[in-house]
Amino acid sequence: MRIVTTLKEIGKSEGGGSLGTVIILAVIFAVVAVIFIDGASVYYTWQSTNDVTEQAARLAAFEYNETRSDVVAENTAADYCKENGMVFLEFSINPYGHTYSIACSRDAKTYVFKYLPVFKDLIHQETKISTENL
Repeated sequence: MRIVTTLKEIGKSEGGGSLGTVIILAVIFAVVAVIFIDGASVYYTWQSTNDVTEQAARLAAFEYNETRSDVVAENTAADYCKENGMVFLEFSINPYGHTYSIACSRDAKTYVFKYLPVFKDLIHQETKISTENL
């Protein structure tokens, strides 16, 4: 109750200047909302890049076990990454134990972060997963 009374007193003492306060609060709210939305987009991109790369690695290992062909395994992983909107970066074969390392990437779709050079590395999400860890 005391807070409401204090806010009323501040509004009266400013002589109608409460409109300025509302505008400042609206701007602060808008900035926080944009930061939250862009941050959520970066997080979603990071999570989906990890999930897609892991699934591509699993599919490559499965295809190799079925066909004994590294080419088919690589094509399967590349196709899966591309179908899910990723850029297929790398496919390497570890001859010891015949495991694969697969890397995919994607850029987060943001409103403001993409214009700020500080966030350039944060926006670009790249994941590399080896089938020996699966």
